[in-house]
Amino acid sequence: MAAEGQPSEGSPAEEPGTERTWLAYPDPQIDLAAVRARLVWTSILEGSFQRAREELAELARLHPEARGRLAGREVRFVEALQQMLDEAADWPRWKQPGDWLTFAKQPERSGLVGQVPSVGPVRWRAELPMLPTGPPASPSGPVQPTAAESALAPLGYHPVVVGRWIFVNTLWEIYGWDLWTGQPLWHQGRIYRDPLDRSAQAALVPRQMWGRPRCTLSVHGHRLYARMGTPVSVWGQEGDGPANGYLVCLDLEAEGKLLWKLAPEDPRWALEGSPVADGRSVYVAMRRSELGPHVQAYVASVDADTGRILWRTFVCGAEPPVRNLPQTSHHLLTLHGDTLYYNTNLGAVAAIRAADGQIQWIALYPRQIPVGGKPIGRHWARDLNPCLWDRGVLYVAPADHPAIFALDAATGQLLWQTGPELEDAVHLLGVWEDRLIATGDRIYGLATTGPRQGQVVFRWPDGPDRLGYGRGFLANGRIYWPTRHSVHVVDARTGQPIREILLRPLQTGGGNLLAANGLWIIAAEKELVCLGVGPTTPSEPQTTPNHPGGGKATPHPGLNLQPAPQTTPTPQNARE
Repeated sequence: MAAEGQPSEGSPAEEPGTERTWLAYPDPQIDLAAVRARLVWTSILEGSFQRAREELAELARLHPEARGRLAGREVRFVEALQQMLDEAADWPRWKQPGDWLTFAKQPERSGLVGQVPSVGPVRWRAELPMLPTGPPASPSGPVQPTAAESALAPLGYHPVVVGRWIFVNTLWEIYGWDLWTGQPLWHQGRIYRDPLDRSAQAALVPRQMWGRPRCTLSVHGHRLYARMGTPVSVWGQEGDGPANGYLVCLDLEAEGKLLWKLAPEDPRWALEGSPVADGRSVYVAMRRSELGPHVQAYVASVDADTGRILWRTFVCGAEPPVRNLPQTSHHLLTLHGDTLYYNTNLGAVAAIRAADGQIQWIALYPRQIPVGGKPIGRHWARDLNPCLWDRGVLYVAPADHPAIFALDAATGQLLWQTGPELEDAVHLLGVWEDRLIATGDRIYGLATTGPRQGQVVFRWPDGPDRLGYGRGFLANGRIYWPTRHSVHVVDARTGQPIREILLRPLQTGGGNLLAANGLWIIAAEKELVCLGVGPTTPSEPQTTPNHPGGGKATPHPGLNLQPAPQTTPTPQNARE
């Protein structure tokens, strides 16, 4: 993987055997023992205890008696840091916010859940329309592989939670409920509806297409952003089509009032997934289709108040996975500080300055695109796969390569990469201490540091069965992993199963799983289910206006809200 220059189709990665080098200041006049001591200190403060132990062992080997100032005191480095590391095990963990504001919880896509609520009965459920999917154009055409979902019933819904509010979007509508009661927000529940009639909407969803529709949202402050409309981002080799999707911005302080709508005027342009946002702007990935086989990836900044495009930066151009077939894609950006990161799935990963769109670095890798007549790799099931940022490292699982990469987030330098054995890993859940957790048909734990970095430390279950069904989450050193009929709780460091939560006795099944503000939410292929005991009073101050209380929960057009029977969970619902 190379990390410089403008990318183009077929750009080479590093030659085999090339020594990896880093920029270095010549002949530094600095105390190396003090530098190494501060690296250990930093690892302890950020909670990377395993890395701190390894760095401390190296410090003890190289500078066993070195002394200096640390935290305002004159100390022997090894002794002081060992004491700090021993005490750090009892430090309180940083409290994770309860809201779930975007895909993977936060713009870094590395959100960890703080306190996991108790499992309880289904409180309410709402029907959702089955997202469209279809066969290839011909029996001999390309068939996109699947992992952790069904090819005929994709798990495409990813709701967001803000205080006591939960929102989910379909291709054409956005709905909101009170998280704890299931009452539709603002007396109707449907807070946005596409103006097209059903026949016009149906014409914008091809019967055959590559890819599967995904529905995501993002919330920043009191504004909700969503990518709506046709799921198609590339209509075919001719370069344009009847229409493309669009972005909407809704004001949650004004009962979901539409503030602005952004739709590309040129049919060759398409918006990818829902954006990320900061206090100034909204950032979204875009795609441009030209005549011929190539597509181009861009990143754009949009004024948060007006919906006007402020800048748009070209990242790369490459051949899409298939030709002469409409394609759906829903690429998401990652935001940390003032830097945007984009996994293009076109042979390049980019870092872009949010303030002005300047490219900071681009890392290239050799693509593995489908070739006629040959089996398509399982890694092509990765279609909702933004970069994951964690403590200065960027983790990437691209669709067009079977490996998972770890890059230095500041430079794009390749730190390590896996082999092809993880091609069915479609979700990067997060990092716990020195373990990157990836899931798909099964769970993988990868070492992020030390002599085994980039290697699979555990895989569960180890048999041939493909059990995964949906995206789970990571909380307090435990993985919550959904299958069709259970949620498995697994130790994030060892891969040992801890508990199995049976879903059938709770009258529900698996799907995309999240936990927020005292309850569990399962987004299945055609329903949204909220379950758990839930708090009796808000556990934290409301971050949104008060919900208009009172009144009986009523169905709203297009959805069927079903209050769950009030059952008491039994011990048989969980297996230790």
